[in-house]
Amino acid sequence: MKLITLQITTRNRLHDLKESLIKNESIINDFRVHTIVCVDGSTDDSYSYIQNNYPKIELIQNKKSIGLIASRNRMMALTTTDYAVSLDDDAHFLSKHNADTIISYFENQAQCAVIAFRIYWGKDKMEYIEDTELPTRVRGFVGCGHAWRMAHWNQIMSYPEW
Repeated sequence: MKLITLQITTRNRLHDLKESLIKNESIINDFRVHTIVCVDGSTDDSYSYIQNNYPKIELIQNKKSIGLIASRNRMMALTTTDYAVSLDDDAHFLSKHNADTIISYFENQAQCAVIAFRIYWGKDKMEYIEDTELPTRVRGFVGCGHAWRMAHWNQIMSYPEW
């Protein structure tokens, strides 16, 4: 049974997308995860690359770019799983067992609506790291990596597109 929908939106960044898909293989291949990629008006080869190399990924395309946030809203509207993970096309997890961590956290924190992931900016290769920090409540977060409990999302129903 699928519990998580992994959502990635991309626009003309095939090189970054390829790297992200490779580095996110552990969550993409998890039997509980459904993956959607939205190709937002790309003029590069992103659509056909995913279509030819990742047949299990649900692929949607905006013929004309509608933007990152509108594309995220489109994928959220298609999500039928309990949880949704949104990643930018150049983002990937640094740790392992991400589906386990996300599902467990939401199951143990019934009031939690969204999980904001720690992010790392850098081009140097990093090995998976062990995170020893405890979860902390935050007032805001960078959108390149986060997870929603869909029951809470459905009360909001869209990111502000402005």
